[in-house]
Amino acid sequence: MGRPRRPAHTSKPAPAIIFSERAAYGSVRERETLVATLVIAVATVLAYSNTFGASFHFDDFSSIIENETLRDLRRLWPPSGNRWLGYLSFALNYRFAGLRCGAITS
Repeated sequence: MGRPRRPAHTSKPAPAIIFSERAAYGSVRERETLVATLVIAVATVLAYSNTFGASFHFDDFSSIIENETLRDLRRLWPPSGNRWLGYLSFALNYRFAGLRCGAITS
């Protein structure tokens, strides 16, 4: 004799809250994506960490220091030009750190 068979259909309603690993932690693909994103973010910060306190060089004077467009984020809207994303990055750095050479330096 084997195990008793479970009825194919029960009349009891399903519980309102079902705690499962998927509900608590997301799917395996979501976890892998999160881990991969975190690894890339940490690697990027580590790769550029020695540049956070670097001085301005080459075209930084004309692209950052003398560029009045970066002083006001509203001037960068609507997006245009082939360096818009780069200028947006410069403008955000200027907004939070001014003309200090690195956004993280004190």
